[in-house]
Amino acid sequence: MPGRLVLVIVASAMVRIAGGASGVPVGLYLAELAHDRAAIDAALVAVLSADSFGAELAAGVPMGILSDLVAPRFVMTAAALVAAVAALIFGSTHDGGCFLSVGFTRV
Repeated sequence: MPGRLVLVIVASAMVRIAGGASGVPVGLYLAELAHDRAAIDAALVAVLSADSFGAELAAGVPMGILSDLVAPRFVMTAAALVAAVAALIFGSTHDGGCFLSVGFTRV
């Protein structure tokens, strides 16, 4: 049993590290857009940063319930596919505002 607990702790740490590291490419992408004279302001960067944590917070409980009802392998595969599509969409746009899940508009 202690071996499984160690695996759970390591897996949880890896998820936390991956979540924190996911903000780095977003920041680099916005910095590149700002360097190319795009209208990137501090409010957009802040909302995009908070948006990923808000999505994780809002989806945590439903996804936990879903993983109890459906095979975890299916849930993890579906999550990887959704993340791949999101990365594809993110790389094909020049407007970071399209990724906001809240009604945020720039002036």
